[in-house]
Amino acid sequence: MEISDQQIAHMLELLSRDVACTKAARYRDATPSTAQEVRDWYDGLSFENIESLTEKVVGDVQQGLMDTYVDTTWPACPRHSNHPLWFRDDSWYCERDGVALAQLGGLPEILPPLPPEPSHVPGPFVRRPRKGSASS
Repeated sequence: MEISDQQIAHMLELLSRDVACTKAARYRDATPSTAQEVRDWYDGLSFENIESLTEKVVGDVQQGLMDTYVDTTWPACPRHSNHPLWFRDDSWYCERDGVALAQLGGLPEILPPLPPEPSHVPGPFVRRPRKGSASS
């Protein structure tokens, strides 16, 4: 069965929702954003259905975020916070407890909200003389 661009777009929308609710949100360019990008990334590989393609795309995005140290526990398990959730069977699983916690796109409902980022560094940077240095 041919996987449609609409199916891929829906999968990418859900994955983007999961990335956006985590500290990896600043690295969304590391994830494909269009069906054509996914087709280009996986050109030559065949997938039986959208579920197998989804598992591969999500796994590759997760591995990329971990390998580049963006977040080595992405997405962090909300139950334990010291290990990642793993994606399989269209859901994010806590492997330690052996339970599915959310479907793809459902991380915003189970993860705590991100703290707001400051929009700018307040005030200008001023270099102060070292203590004990002579001033001219």
